Parts: sequence; C-alpha cells; structure tokens
Amino acid sequence: MSVLKVLLNRNALLNNLSEFVRLSGSHSRVMAVVKANAYGHGLRQILSILRDAKVRKFGVFTLDEAITVREIIPDSMVLIFQSLYGKELSEAIERGLDITVGSVENLKHLCEVITKTQSPPFVHIKVETGTNRQGIRFEEIPAVSDVLSSTRKIKLRGIYTHFANIEDTTDHSYAMFQLENFRRFVSEFEERNLRFEFRHTACSAAAILFPDTHFDFVRVGISLYGHWPSRETFVSAGYQNIEKPNLIPVMTQKTQIIQIKNVKNTEYIGYGCTHRATRDMKIGILPVGYANGYLRAFSNRAYAIVNGKRAPVVGRVCMNMTMIDITDMSGVAVNSDVILMGSGGNENISAEDLAQMASTINYEILTMTDPFAEREII
Repeated sequence: MSVLKVLLNRNALLNNLSEFVRLSGSHSRVMAVVKANAYGHGLRQILSILRDAKVRKFGVFTLDEAITVREIIPDSMVLIFQSLYGKELSEAIERGLDITVGSVENLKHLCEVITKTQSPPFVHIKVETGTNRQGIRFEEIPAVSDVLSSTRKIKLRGIYTHFANIEDTTDHSYAMFQLENFRRFVSEFEERNLRFEFRHTACSAAAILFPDTHFDFVRVGISLYGHWPSRETFVSAGYQNIEKPNLIPVMTQKTQIIQIKNVKNTEYIGYGCTHRATRDMKIGILPVGYANGYLRAFSNRAYAIVNGKRAPVVGRVCMNMTMIDITDMSGVAVNSDVILMGSGGNENISAEDLAQMASTINYEILTMTDPFAEREII
C-alpha cells in the first residue's frame, strides 16, 4: 500500500447522483462539477463511474481538466469555469469545449482569436449578480450585445452566475437578491434578441434549497461526493421542511502503522516538544503528513481510527509523518490499518470533523488530499 490510500465508494457516488437527479428531474439536468481533481477524490476515477452512470455535463476550472474529461467521455459537454486567453482559448475552441466569458475584455479577445480558428466557440456568459469575481456587470450589457451582434461565429450556449453566501447563512435574502439580478440579465439579453440554450445558477446548496434556481441544469460539486455544503445548508433545509437528500461520503482515507515506539513518562513527542507524555505511552508512527494533505493544524487535535477505536494525534503533524497514541489498544502492530477519514467499528471521522479541528471548511479538507495517493474504487 502507498503511504496514503484513498478508497472511493462507487455506490455512494451513484446514490448522491440519484438524489440530485431526483431533485432536478433528470440526468440531463445535472452537471457534475469535477474541478480540483474531483474535489480531491481523483478525476479519472470519478469520471469512470460517472461515465457509466450516463452523466454527460461536466464543470471544470482548467483546460487540462477539460481535456481529461473529453478523453474519458468523448460525447460530454464540458464547461471551463475560468475565462481563457491566448493559446489555451484557441485550443479549447478547437476541441469543442464550452468556455466562459466573464468580462467585456475577455469577449473582445475571443473575437480576435476566432478569426484564426476553424470551429465556432460555445460560449457561456457569466454575469455579475453580487459575488464580484468573474462576471460582466449589468451596465456592460450594451457593450456585450454590440460585440455579439457583430459576429455570427459565436454560439451562445449559456448564461450563468454564482451565489456569494447561499451556504454561509440561514438568511437567504442576499441569494434571492442575486437570483432576481440574474433574471434581469436574462430578460435584458432576450430583449436584445440574444437567447441562451442553458441558464444555470444552482450550486449544491441552491439545488437542495431552492427549486427556483434550477433553470436548465444544476451544478453539483461537493454534495455529489456526499457532503453537505455547510451546517447552515443542513439547518436551512430543516427550517424549510425540505426532504433532505441522503448524502453518503464517497471518500475514505487510510494508511498503515510503520513503527511502534515506547515513550517514557515526561518525554516529549515530535517537533517543538508540543506534547509531553504524562505516563508511559505506546505510539504508532504513520507515514502521512501535511505533504499528503493531512494538515499541520491537526496536531494534538485530530484522531485516527485503529481497530475500531480512536487514537489521538500526539505532537505535531510532520511533513511526512504523524504520531498517534495507541497506549490502551491491543492487537495493534506494524502494518495495522489506520483510518484518517471515514468509518471503522462504531467510530467515524468525517471531513466536517477534520475541518472543525482545523478551523476551515470541508471543501479544503477534501481538495487537499494528496493527488499522488493510491486510489481504489470499491
């Protein structure tokens, strides 16, 4: 086994997909967001499962990710969320990938590029409704309209936006403000005889909480992998008496003990002498550290699961090693399996648990997973 092994539960992924098919109405109304190495799970492995499940819409951030999706699922529609320039933009167009236009400048650059390409670009206009990242502003619509009207080569595939705080609160007034802004954009473009095949706004939280955000498809990211976007989203679903989707985490992270060490009372463990034994101890050395995405913030806070029992992390998480307390455990030896994320016996440690320990979010915990770790579909 490699120092870190990532197990991917096929049935869990298919279950989560089916929940959003139910919420949205059909497979064709679900876009699987597989950016950031499929949220740390492993892009190729996740695609192999979704290919067989007939998913054909995908959201990515980079051209390389889009090329991988198209390689594995040739008949897929792949939307690149970032606005591309130069050679990357030309290559995306020639490969028939869907591209994002998020500014007037980007649109004008696109018009220059397509004079040298054979294929028409499939364009999604991203509009600024209140997040202030990518997106054209409402007052820029005339300029965008003028550019689009000046060329027939651009294929208007979609229009979309992204919510700023829909998963950070149980007060969704700002999200509703953004939704109304989005409708204004669509209406204004349509008045200028510019129509889109796809309108899309819904992330995982919006897809769960607000059917009005679904439009032509939903973009499902973190919840596809079995995680609620936030505690606030879960609470909001309860407030609204919504039938909550049954989300099952897809990822388990495992490693093995490579050494067992006896530590005497009052001796220190690890860098910085941050843990001092208060009794004679037995610790297990794990070949995993922050280089593998097991964060330094877990030092003296997290726990692993060994033989169905909790084993606290003692001392600082190192670059390539972590120490756990196995003093009161029997039957533990070198090569014993250790669960860093997932379930064992009656114990569980979730991405959400780890996020709380590190004062961050489950998204970060998942996407930090070592891309070089061995991955197995179970």
